[in-house]
Amino acid sequence: MKYIIKGESPEQFERWKTANKPKSWDDLPGKLPPENRREEGVEYYSKEELRDVLLEEQGETCCYCEMLVSNHPLIAKIEHIEPREGDTQTERIFDFYNLAISCNGGEKDPKPKELHCDAEKGDKPIQLSPLDQRCETEITFTIAGKIIGLTEDAKQTISILNLDIPKLNNLREQAIAGYIYTDKDKTEYISIEDCTPLIAKLQQIKKLPFKSSILKALAQINRL
Repeated sequence: MKYIIKGESPEQFERWKTANKPKSWDDLPGKLPPENRREEGVEYYSKEELRDVLLEEQGETCCYCEMLVSNHPLIAKIEHIEPREGDTQTERIFDFYNLAISCNGGEKDPKPKELHCDAEKGDKPIQLSPLDQRCETEITFTIAGKIIGLTEDAKQTISILNLDIPKLNNLREQAIAGYIYTDKDKTEYISIEDCTPLIAKLQQIKKLPFKSSILKALAQINRL
């Protein structure tokens, strides 16, 4: 989980909210209607446009597991970090600063499958969110891709999101291996001389799947 720095809410999204006064998440359409079906003077906005903004903000990765995601309703889900509780808190439902993008959490995986991220979280609250900078210091990873909570808040969050499952551990391990080893047999670590500038370079890359686990693994190599 990496810390997400929220930008300004899209102006068009705010205008749509002001003009339409939505009461339910379903009031926000999935897509914009064709140009020839739009009424003059009506404010339009859609989940598709909102996903675009959130994906750009997050580097096209899931806010929880950091898996690569794209703008498709079956792949990327607009997540309410603070649960929307059955649409009873209208202002919070449409608060841009409570919204992020989650992957589909394995819902489309073949059976047997283990759900994770928003698909597993549902309406359960989490103590440590990607909007809280503590997520980068209270959650760490091993070189083998296993996620570790360093505090009770982190452990609770990892459990609720089901982030410590073989599927995600394996994906993180594969991503890490591409940076920390210099040989195909995965026996030789990158040198400390090469490690330091690589960390600095990767820190500047926004669209990097499993970025947190890669950087944590490189930091461990750097201390060997």
